[in-house]
Amino acid sequence: FSSVAVVNQQYADFRSQQISQYAINILHQQAMSAQSAKINGVSGATYTSEAYAQSLQGAIDSLRK
Repeated sequence: FSSVAVVNQQYADFRSQQISQYAINILHQQAMSAQSAKINGVSGATYTSEAYAQSLQGAIDSLRK
């Protein structure tokens, strides 16, 4: 794929927002490099990393149908 975009983000609090925004940039780079949802994730942003990978895999699966 040539691009990955985060469409909807929800935050529990301001600190979660900061962590997620930082992590999403790294996760995007990992996804583009891997060209798959098999990414390493970001230490300290476990929930964001898992949600990102699951969402990305869902998008990939829907494109293959």
